[in-house]
Amino acid sequence: MVKPSYACKPCRTAKRKCFPGEVACERCVHQGIEADCVFESAAKPQTAAPDSISAPLVPPSVIPMETMHADWNHQIQQPWQRNYLASEILDHIINEMDTPLVDKEEPQGTIEDIDLIPTYNDWLICYENYLLDRTGFVVDFERVVREFTSLSPALRLVMCLVGTGMCRNPYPEQIQYSYYKRAIKALNRYGTGASLELILAYYYLHIFSISKGQPAVGRRFLAAALCMIRELKLDIDPDDSPWLSHLTSRQKEERRRAFWGCFKYYATEKAIAPNSVDMKLNSDRIKGPGQDPASIIYFKKSDYTKWISKICYFIGVVKQAYSVPPTNVQDLIASEASLALNSKGIDLYTTFSTDVVLLSEHAETLTCEDIARFHVQLAWEHPGDCYDCTGYYLASISILYRPQLFVTMLKGYSPTLICGQTLSIILNAIHRCLESAHRITKISEYMKETKVYPIGYFSFAVFEAAIVFWFVACRMRDEWRGLIPAVLLVDKQRALYIIERFVEIVAAELNRAGEADTVYLPQVQCMRVMVKELKDDMDDEEVEELELGMTVMSLGGSWEKRESVVEDPYGFLGLLGLSVGRGVRWRGRTEESWRLFWKLHS
Repeated sequence: MVKPSYACKPCRTAKRKCFPGEVACERCVHQGIEADCVFESAAKPQTAAPDSISAPLVPPSVIPMETMHADWNHQIQQPWQRNYLASEILDHIINEMDTPLVDKEEPQGTIEDIDLIPTYNDWLICYENYLLDRTGFVVDFERVVREFTSLSPALRLVMCLVGTGMCRNPYPEQIQYSYYKRAIKALNRYGTGASLELILAYYYLHIFSISKGQPAVGRRFLAAALCMIRELKLDIDPDDSPWLSHLTSRQKEERRRAFWGCFKYYATEKAIAPNSVDMKLNSDRIKGPGQDPASIIYFKKSDYTKWISKICYFIGVVKQAYSVPPTNVQDLIASEASLALNSKGIDLYTTFSTDVVLLSEHAETLTCEDIARFHVQLAWEHPGDCYDCTGYYLASISILYRPQLFVTMLKGYSPTLICGQTLSIILNAIHRCLESAHRITKISEYMKETKVYPIGYFSFAVFEAAIVFWFVACRMRDEWRGLIPAVLLVDKQRALYIIERFVEIVAAELNRAGEADTVYLPQVQCMRVMVKELKDDMDDEEVEELELGMTVMSLGGSWEKRESVVEDPYGFLGLLGLSVGRGVRWRGRTEESWRLFWKLHS
């Protein structure tokens, strides 16, 4: 008997595998129904391909039931319309009852978790938040809505999470954390292997964690995204990657945006995080976002990403250089390493685009011309990016020269006792720090007048300016104060007024974020102690020894049930070993070594 390519009628009816033999198949011989073992053609009739139509932006689940029933009725034959033979039904029942359970085939596939199945409500969240604003910076929003059901479960649920928690009218936290838990479940189940969609999912989980005031939690998501970027070689431009020649320009731009979005936060972590992601990554081999003119149609224009990444990366280099104090004060002032660092900063500032930062003509005042120029700059780009870029730019100048500024509190470095070159270096550091602090003050006042909320990471620049003003008013020796121009010099009353305004600004940001946000709390606590010291009001019940840290908690669940640990707070350089008030210190690995350095050379 020739072995056919299809099953006999009894096996096909019973939906069992058929093994044809000489006379009949093995199953029919075993059951004694060789006469019924007939092989018939099982070829399906060919149907014409439907006409090609454009897919609407509506999921199948929202098609009216009347339309669906009308389509089904003329395509599908109802059970009562089929001509079944009673003997066929009876044979099928008998065969199933006679077959041992061990011989039954195991069902194919796995049971899907109901939390990972896309629903209409999930799609509606993305539709309402993304379709009206078709262009995003990293993700192609239109693709998210069109291909919603075919997206990976992790990215699909993360986009819903972003839509509920980072929109203009956020959903209740219970709904946000519900999507957060569903997204984590999807990552645990399908998060193996590197892919662009997983990178995007980790990227937005990092942003969500930051928005909830838990950047240390988001650091793990960012590290996972960066590892996948290196594995997929996203740091190499798609145009220079032959294995990506099949991608469209739109898909290539999305890869670039995924890299730049993660690289921006990688550089930001290096600038402000006490324990940044330990990974070598640079942007030298990839084009900037938006260099492809066709990408403006599908993605937001952003000239700030590249410059924020550059300035934050430089701040990270400065932090690394000052992570360990030098052997002596002279090395801090004029060693080859410090001079090379200053040279890097000058090179960066001379090439930096002034169109992406808000710089007034004079550091201590804002003129009408300055304000008019600020309005123009903020009109054609996202204001938050402009303020962040300005804050990082001005703060980088301050932290570059602040260690040299702190030398002015040492008795052995009076301006009458040091040589001309050392004197000029220290005076330059004083002027640079005070100029940047005054510019930060004027920008913060401008933000308050124009009601810019939230101020976001500009608060780190505000805290840097507060440190400079507090030091000049309370720690700098009087001999140095006489060498500072009057327009830049601040006394205790002026410093008190400015820092009190700073406390209001950052405290408002803390209140807006809620009790879960612990990023800004150490800054507020430290500046409040500065205010007390400036008022000479340290005789009340003040804690003599206090180390300011940041509480890190897990996301999700009720606040009372979350486990918490205290870590080093976020910031640029901290206090570099100094104490505020009666012993309030900044928590950090480098603080103790700098404290010993100043004590040895005081």
